[in-house]
Amino acid sequence: MDEQIHRNIVRTWREDDGVAIYRLNGVTVDVLARWDQHIIEMLNAWPDDQPCKLIYDLSKSGVSLPFLVFSGFRVDSPVVNTNAKGQVERMLAARPDLRIALALVITSNVSGRIVLGRVGDNFSVTRIAINTFFSQEAALEWLRGF
Repeated sequence: MDEQIHRNIVRTWREDDGVAIYRLNGVTVDVLARWDQHIIEMLNAWPDDQPCKLIYDLSKSGVSLPFLVFSGFRVDSPVVNTNAKGQVERMLAARPDLRIALALVITSNVSGRIVLGRVGDNFSVTRIAINTFFSQEAALEWLRGF
């Protein structure tokens, strides 16, 4: 079922494999502030005994490059701004069993390839695994391994 988080953010829960899919339809400072707030609230409520599996669908035209710019050209966290990244780092330090798997779905055009170059084939810091894909199906397949 789709849930409107913000006018430019839609979340779909996949109950069968426990994946939350977020689709961004536009990127502004306000959108990303709401995004960060929502993700932190969700992580605070997430149980430590199961991995938090996320797909961020950035494949809509005009989304992936601004997302990368606002994230300071470092996609290393499920949140974007520096303050929110600090909150996630503190949360992970306080909750040693919490694990996050984040799959970014991007386009294969130039902006998508720029994002791919900033994440690499597979990025993992602390207990956050991040990978990039050109389709949701490939992202779901990767997440099934968590």
